Amino acid sequence: MDGHGSRTAAGCQDYTVLKKMLLCICSRCRPFSATLHTTNTGPGSSSLGKVSGCSDNIVVLLQWLPSLSRLELLKVLDLEGCDGLKKHYLEIICNQIYQLKYLCLRRTNVTRLPKGINKLRYLETLDIRETKVRDFGTRPLMLQMLKHLLAGSIDYSPREDIIRSNGSFSTVYMTHCIGIMGNLQVLSHVKVSHNDQLDEISQLLQLRKQLGLVLSGKEVHLKHLLRAIDELHNCLLSLSIKIKESSKVTSEMHMVNPLFKRPPKFLESLSICGLRNELPYWVDELHQLAKITLTETFLTENALRTLGQLKGLHCLRLRRNSFVASRLAFGESEFRNLYVSGH
Repeated sequence: MDGHGSRTAAGCQDYTVLKKMLLCICSRCRPFSATLHTTNTGPGSSSLGKVSGCSDNIVVLLQWLPSLSRLELLKVLDLEGCDGLKKHYLEIICNQIYQLKYLCLRRTNVTRLPKGINKLRYLETLDIRETKVRDFGTRPLMLQMLKHLLAGSIDYSPREDIIRSNGSFSTVYMTHCIGIMGNLQVLSHVKVSHNDQLDEISQLLQLRKQLGLVLSGKEVHLKHLLRAIDELHNCLLSLSIKIKESSKVTSEMHMVNPLFKRPPKFLESLSICGLRNELPYWVDELHQLAKITLTETFLTENALRTLGQLKGLHCLRLRRNSFVASRLAFGESEFRNLYVSGH
């Protein structure tokens, strides 16, 4: 057997052992989702499907991963719901699984990403939803192949004040130099605290699937948000805007600006939270809009009538404090194609 054949046999043996270990975990642990698989990139590569195990044993598995001789072939690592992820394990992932394309840390105990996260230069999806990661550290995130950055979580605390507000939303601050990640298609939901960050977003012309922003801080102005939307008017399909109560945006700025006249004409889904008393001036031109969700908008009856003229609108979600009227009444010619409506 030649050298190439030896490597093939070794790679197959490694993944056969790994598969047996995972199946062993499945047989004796409560359900837990974990995905470990590679793509077919050549001789010796193999694939492992989705399996179930328990959180503690998945951590043991992470400790064992460095012994694999073909670890670089791993493309997808889904650790959703896994507790006990120490900084050391994340460093192993960044330093040794350098061809990783998909990394899910959702609902894990991770609070900070490792400094070596930028070593995953082939990474296309990073999911940190429902974690306590609140920033990317002092070094900017520079993953130029990244297509999907998913963040944000809702804390349904039993405290009465949280219940009344339908949950406390928290998320990560947007990384510096976001403009260099020109392949981004989904940016959801990140916190923006400076106008220059909004200006950088306007450079992400591949950002067509979803843009979700949480505006926070005294230095954020809607003019810069409108400029970003104006620049992305030909690509955005889904847009979510949430304004934190601590921000001055609601009292100082309006969603009307004569400088930016290009509506996001292909928008199919729109969610607005915290922008009070008015809708974006281009709403009546969103002929492709199928779903809209409104929260803490305190809209008047006239604003709702504007929405009623959108012939493509199928789903209207009116959540807490979405309108100021004591009752909701639709005219005969309004919302003709609506099939979902409610709080």
